[in-house]
Amino acid sequence: MISRSGSTLRGHFPAEVDALAQALGQEDAVRIIIPFFLEGGRYTINDVHYVREGEFLIDGNGGSIRLYTDGKITIQPLGQPEREHEYKHEKRNFSGDCCYFTQRHFIEHLIDGKPFETNGPEYLKTLAVQDAVYTSAEEKIPIEVKY
Repeated sequence: MISRSGSTLRGHFPAEVDALAQALGQEDAVRIIIPFFLEGGRYTINDVHYVREGEFLIDGNGGSIRLYTDGKITIQPLGQPEREHEYKHEKRNFSGDCCYFTQRHFIEHLIDGKPFETNGPEYLKTLAVQDAVYTSAEEKIPIEVKY
């Protein structure tokens, strides 16, 4: 029995594989996890997950987002075709000059009084996700993030 399910690596192990084994009458089958999907450009070396050079794929329960080195972003909701996310992108300096655009956003909103795109409570959610990623990698288990 072979399961090429990406959701297994997103925290659905062993329940998903157990259900598959039960449905196939293979409850006693040996489970070997090999986090490798050549066609999707995903592979793992020494417990570090990689995506093929030139793009970065983020899988989630509702679909995926693909980031390209040229600044292109595509979004693919689960069960739907991939579509390009249209946004203004300027290739300038380091990483499209994200530091410049972040600083510009905050200065503009300090001047015009409009709310910032991000705020303290939202940033704390980002830190919670970041901490969970490190904890998950260290403990080698899925971590649920609760805000």
